[in-house]
Amino acid sequence: MNDIRQIKQDILIVTVGEIIAAVLMIGIYFLIRKMSGLAVLGAAAGVFLAVGNYVFMAAGVLSAAKKAEAGDEQGARRVLSVSRLVRYLILFGILLLIVLSKRFELPEMIAVLVPLLLFRPILSLGELFRKKEGGGEKEN
Repeated sequence: MNDIRQIKQDILIVTVGEIIAAVLMIGIYFLIRKMSGLAVLGAAAGVFLAVGNYVFMAAGVLSAAKKAEAGDEQGARRVLSVSRLVRYLILFGILLLIVLSKRFELPEMIAVLVPLLLFRPILSLGELFRKKEGGGEKEN
């Protein structure tokens, strides 16, 4: 199935991009002398949350697409809505636990949040490189 291959490729792009961004962020933390074990842990948690969020989003979209192909457009919308709500509640809950733990200071919290904000730009960059490699044509 071509959709599954595309999703796996996008997950790989997000994962590699998030890891590269986290390493660069930790390098910046080192340069500005805010480097700590919690900053590294925060960055790792952020990467894990961002990639996990993307995986579950892709699974929801694939499930909704199957429902739409079967003619159940209302069911497809419902799947997307529930998927989005559950993913956001899980992310909010985890981030709330991090804040309430009072172990993370502002730099460490930023280290958790930055990967969550970068997955869309990372996907856009991946798509840009994919178009350049394919001569501007997308496979069907």
